Amino acid sequence: MTMEAAARSLLPAAIALAASLAAAWGGEMKVAVSDDKARVDVHEGDKLVLRYWFGTAPLPEGIPARYACGGYIHPLCGPDGESLTDAHPKDHAHHRGVMWSWPVLRWKDKVTDPWAVSGTWTRPQELRTAAVTPAFAQVAATSVWKWGDKEPVLREETTIRAFPAQGRSRVVDIDLTFEALVDELALGGRPGAGYGGFGLRFAPRKDQKITLFTDPAGKEARRSWIEYSDTFAGGTGRVGVAIFEHPSNPLYPSALQQYPNLSYVMPAFPGPREFPLPKGKTLALRHRLWIHPDHADEKALGEQWNAYATRGKD
Repeated sequence: MTMEAAARSLLPAAIALAASLAAAWGGEMKVAVSDDKARVDVHEGDKLVLRYWFGTAPLPEGIPARYACGGYIHPLCGPDGESLTDAHPKDHAHHRGVMWSWPVLRWKDKVTDPWAVSGTWTRPQELRTAAVTPAFAQVAATSVWKWGDKEPVLREETTIRAFPAQGRSRVVDIDLTFEALVDELALGGRPGAGYGGFGLRFAPRKDQKITLFTDPAGKEARRSWIEYSDTFAGGTGRVGVAIFEHPSNPLYPSALQQYPNLSYVMPAFPGPREFPLPKGKTLALRHRLWIHPDHADEKALGEQWNAYATRGKD
């Protein structure tokens, strides 16, 4: 039997296993795309898992139109379907759920601020995949960052994998690849403050706890994570979200930043510097979110970090 035939013979068993796990953990996973392709919803059973805004998302009432954009996840949901994230809040209207953006996008001698939805905008190009596999629900999309909303300067490839819940816990992987389309392009964090990159703006807080952990320099397997937990409206108890950046990311581990008054946390890449993006070369940034009950301890977080750190580039 050839390897291809063997793989085909195993597929029905894998699908049956996935179906049995779905039944045990709350229902079948589904992916739905809105008619205008602006919104991709991932469900497990009747509960929303996450919503990816491929196109421009509607703004809350009272938020200026200049903040309208896409290219982020909101809501990211907890085990009871409750929203864990906030988007375009009145205090910082540019914050948007699970987002990846930078305060500095330099092209030659000019700078724009995509973080604040100013000067460069992410525009949808192709929704490549929106489907359920035997192992996970996957959304894959290509977007282009346009300078002045005209000149394409950066291509973004986004892949989101939402895995079936295990009890009341779930893993969501977000893999990003960026390719410069022009010469002399660079990404940077906020000068002085250093924030920027991949981060989460959580829903309004009630009783938040935040843990930032990075092993000392020199340790061979240097672990790093952010653990954020709170009680969220619509849920039945405290929910934690751990953020892991993959050790293969450039400059790993990034400086971990927290803004408790804003319910915002991030592994800030590349910090208060600029990271050059040579034309034609790619920048890959991989992150995992582990959603779970309560506020996890170091042992549980270490086990999750190890599982993610040893994951291949599939």
